[in-house]
Amino acid sequence: MLSTRLLVAVVLLPVGLAAIYAGGWVFAAVIVLILALAAWEYVHLFRACGMQPAGTLVIGGAILITLGRAVNRFESAGWIISLVIMASMAYHLLAYERGRDLAATDFSITISGAFYTGWLGAYLISLRQLPDGFWWIMLVLPTVWLADSAAYFIGRSFGRHRLSPRLSPKKTWEGYLAGVAFGTLGGALLAALWSRLALSSLSRQSRSAGPPGCGVQPASVASKGQSPYLSEFRRSRRKRGECDDAAA
Repeated sequence: MLSTRLLVAVVLLPVGLAAIYAGGWVFAAVIVLILALAAWEYVHLFRACGMQPAGTLVIGGAILITLGRAVNRFESAGWIISLVIMASMAYHLLAYERGRDLAATDFSITISGAFYTGWLGAYLISLRQLPDGFWWIMLVLPTVWLADSAAYFIGRSFGRHRLSPRLSPKKTWEGYLAGVAFGTLGGALLAALWSRLALSSLSRQSRSAGPPGCGVQPASVASKGQSPYLSEFRRSRRKRGECDDAAA
């Protein structure tokens, strides 16, 4: 398990960081691929339990929802949701007519899978589309990775009290609490670090741009959305009188 995690991290981390930095359709394509694989795994987990979700609709629905989020955010959500629900209903009604007594349960699993993987997972794209999306992603994902790693290692080493013996027998309360603690602390530290780096970068760029560019976000930064707390930085500089001429 540990060796597999390390291998995945070594192989995928550079690709993921490059996609996060690039943003746009590069990042969206990576997220679509990841969510399609997650939907595929979801389908196979339930098939191993004897259920029969519609794999094509789960995976296809997750992809369609994610692409819609990338293209026009939530504008296409209405017809995509309707399409996924109606197609799933038609598929499982036909399965019932052909003798599948648990078709209603299969229908619920199909719908749940498409929205669990697609709708929720697509919020990574929504997060990256924010004005400071690069920094938000670089805050959220490392915080999740830190919490997951802490829960795994501490739960494995010190876990004694089972959290959910039937659903996930290896999870422990010790690991869960470690994940919460390390995730909270790590997220706060990362937020402080990224803020300091961003403000330092803006200060250097503003000094190099000179008075005429004071209070104007550099094009290279604006295009990436990589400047959290920009407004606070501008206000603080105006208070010190460094931007009086530009503001006038």
